[in-house]
Amino acid sequence: MSIIVLSERTAEPAVWDFMAAYRTTRKKFHGKLFRVGDRAVVHGLLSQWRRANPGRQLLVVYEENLVSTAFSKAVNPSWFLEGVADQILMGKEAKGLRPPRGEPLYSAQIFDLWRRLRGSAPLHTKLRPPADSLEYADTIFRGLHLPARFIACQPLYDAPYDKHRNAPPVWWADVFRRIAREAPVALLGPRQSMDLVNVPGAYGLWPHERNAMDSLTFASRAAVFVGGDTGVPHWAAVFSVPLVSCQTYWDIQWSNNRLRHMDVRPISFGAPVVHARLRGDPEETAYKALELWRRPPAS
Repeated sequence: MSIIVLSERTAEPAVWDFMAAYRTTRKKFHGKLFRVGDRAVVHGLLSQWRRANPGRQLLVVYEENLVSTAFSKAVNPSWFLEGVADQILMGKEAKGLRPPRGEPLYSAQIFDLWRRLRGSAPLHTKLRPPADSLEYADTIFRGLHLPARFIACQPLYDAPYDKHRNAPPVWWADVFRRIAREAPVALLGPRQSMDLVNVPGAYGLWPHERNAMDSLTFASRAAVFVGGDTGVPHWAAVFSVPLVSCQTYWDIQWSNNRLRHMDVRPISFGAPVVHARLRGDPEETAYKALELWRRPPAS
């Protein structure tokens, strides 16, 4: 198998180096972390590459031994790159592999990868959660008597970095209560503090989220997803779930974002992606979610 780095300059893909295993990188990725949302953009980019290069082989190098990404590890490349990568080397398996020439794409900041993917639209994927995850979700749904159609809601109020992504729990609760007047609401979120988001009559999925894969699977079954600027909404979009993305910055406002000009807005994979102003009018946010809810389900 010919090994060529996915290079910023040549764009000749054959190796995707997730964790800078090859010491040819010029700079380290921020925090050297590979979070849930980052994995969504990798799936999208490499799926696009595979469609454009059906006859070429792709080797993925992945390092999984980072404690800080423990929750994310369940979203494993062996799942989201199945049918895309010809070979995946995990951690020490890549030791001794002759470093290819060029600059691994991993040296780019992750939001640069989002920009590249955004320019590749329209995007489509057949990826679905693993069978055992879907079976677990069905068991939980039956136990909760959750209706077949529901709106999944995930508040974000405790992000420890880039805190412009946070909104007070009472704001989220106000939005979700308005949605619950018309549609079944299922709540996802951090189990240690979800009691701060009081939504009478809502179905609590958050006690059953063992890891990130459970969160993604629950999201994949929703009729609509409402959430903040974090990883699970990106995967809802990948699964073609209509999405209301609650963010501080959107469209032209990104040019005024002093926080590294990051543009990691969710990207549509066929279903609508709608922006709602974080900490804005709760009624407007609820209206956008219910507007998507009232549309006939996609066939």
